[in-house]
Amino acid sequence: MFMRLRRRRRKRGRVLPAIIAVVVGLIAAGGIYWYQNPDIDLSFPRSLIDRTGYQSSQSQTPESFAEITSTPDSVARRTVNPTVVPDPVGQLRRLVPQVSDKPREEREVRARVEAAARVSELELKVHAGINAERAKHGGSPLQWDEGLASVARAHSDDMTSRRYFSHDTPEGLDPTDRLHRAGLNCRKGYRYGIAENIAIETTLGNLDRTAEEAVRGWINSPGHRTNLLNREYNRTGVGASYGTWRGYKAVYLTQVFC
Repeated sequence: MFMRLRRRRRKRGRVLPAIIAVVVGLIAAGGIYWYQNPDIDLSFPRSLIDRTGYQSSQSQTPESFAEITSTPDSVARRTVNPTVVPDPVGQLRRLVPQVSDKPREEREVRARVEAAARVSELELKVHAGINAERAKHGGSPLQWDEGLASVARAHSDDMTSRRYFSHDTPEGLDPTDRLHRAGLNCRKGYRYGIAENIAIETTLGNLDRTAEEAVRGWINSPGHRTNLLNREYNRTGVGASYGTWRGYKAVYLTQVFC
């Protein structure tokens, strides 16, 4: 009887580390940390989003504000007319037949162009989803700004290639820094008014569903919702980049507001 009891206890001892390992694994998979200038919040439900989003809170006096907003004359604020819908998908696809007559080379080029077109199409679908949510709450649509989209796209590409997920780059550059480096300005009174949402979406295949899942994740998160519905913002750009997240195919999304 005594020997049986000892054996049972040993079995329990082997089970306990396994349970602990599972719990630790779950905590690691849903790692959470907080960001709202300068903190970060990372959460992983079905999609991975930073819970609060980024909002710049750099207040400026009238005297010092000119230093931040001034840019060289050659750098103009790049904004797409809200009444004109960009069609990068069609432009990219029209280039394919002109590239090469060699079957293999043409297939490779076509694959790259189709991938780029898919990225552009997803970006526009996310943008449309954001404006649909704003309309539901009485807000005006955000104009598509190609300058902001370029900054957002570059950050998504960087996160994909260097495998991190954060508003800050490994070197410590935050969204405001990246906008400055691109020669863009975002003036809101005497405050630098940039905001940013990021997400990793693993619901791939159908672009409509991917965009819907990303927008749903943001609108259901208080910090992101604030950025999306904030009537102070009137311009935006979305950047997407396909890669992997913990072994799964995923798309990294960045949206910049101004």
